[in-house]
Amino acid sequence: MKISGQCLKESYPKGVKYTMSTMRSSFGWVRSIAAVILAVAAAPWLEAKPYIRGLYLSPYSSHQEWLLEEICEAGDRGDLNAVVVDMKDDWGILRYPSENETAKKHRAVRPIYEVDSLIARMHTHGIRVIARMVCFK
Repeated sequence: MKISGQCLKESYPKGVKYTMSTMRSSFGWVRSIAAVILAVAAAPWLEAKPYIRGLYLSPYSSHQEWLLEEICEAGDRGDLNAVVVDMKDDWGILRYPSENETAKKHRAVRPIYEVDSLIARMHTHGIRVIARMVCFK
């Protein structure tokens, strides 16, 4: 069954803005990095509470040294205490060096960052690492 954009638009409540994206942006990493910079910059003005204050790191931003330095500094200040990192993306690709034979056989291992060093680095600055694994889309 094919549903047109117009049909979806009409099903939204009145006053709700409707947007429909049919293409995956190739510049998603830019938005991810911009969001991290904004969150780290705004963190000192946020009231400290005893709950998780974290950021999402895309696989492409997880190996940017300057960005990781900013995140570690925010962790040292207490502004940040968690990061979410993609282990498996929404296309089923593992973004860390996995030894899983099935994943290797299907060429689903395409590492972008070294997960062990990232976890160790974040833990030294008091930052929890939360693994994100997309199960379905």
